[in-house]
Amino acid sequence: MILIGLISPDVECWQTQENPAKILSSTLFYFNAFLMFDSNNRLILLLNTKIIFDSNSMQISEISGILANYNSQNLSNDFGMALLLIERLNLDCQIFILNFDKNLDSFKILRCLFAANTFNIKVNVISDNNVLKMVANSTNGLFYEDESFFMKILGNDTTQMITPETRCFCHNKVILVGLTCPVCLVVYCGFVPVCKKCKSKMLFNK
Repeated sequence: MILIGLISPDVECWQTQENPAKILSSTLFYFNAFLMFDSNNRLILLLNTKIIFDSNSMQISEISGILANYNSQNLSNDFGMALLLIERLNLDCQIFILNFDKNLDSFKILRCLFAANTFNIKVNVISDNNVLKMVANSTNGLFYEDESFFMKILGNDTTQMITPETRCFCHNKVILVGLTCPVCLVVYCGFVPVCKKCKSKMLFNK
């Protein structure tokens, strides 16, 4: 499956959320889990009608830095571009939208919704925008206003039961339960504020 992500880089819109850093961290964790679930899975991110990330040639840890180079998004254009790309690829695809912009071009987005239904494309959405809620509902996708989406998809916590042969990254000892970095997915036997491998901040539910 190919997952096409449309993520808004607008910092001002993100700051309207209670915990924007947690949402981004959970998003990266979700992307990583999606790719690890099946070796044939592929993640593509579109922004301003350009492919800014492709998991076939890039690493998840690069996404945060890439998004930092942008400050705005035309979602309707990117939505349309995603549909054109799906038609060209002719493969099993889904769209994931993460956007907190209040001022979207509703008419163009609804036109894209019609096309998504025609192609039978599921669109999952994290947003507080009613038009995007309609998009998710009409395509049988999931709609959440915050990181609850990831709890639905991945479970309630990044604390995971893991196999007995798993060793922690910090001490190289066998553990049964550990904490997993949401970016590079290395496992720790206890909490660390910053991942020692990829240097990402570790954000876990208490």
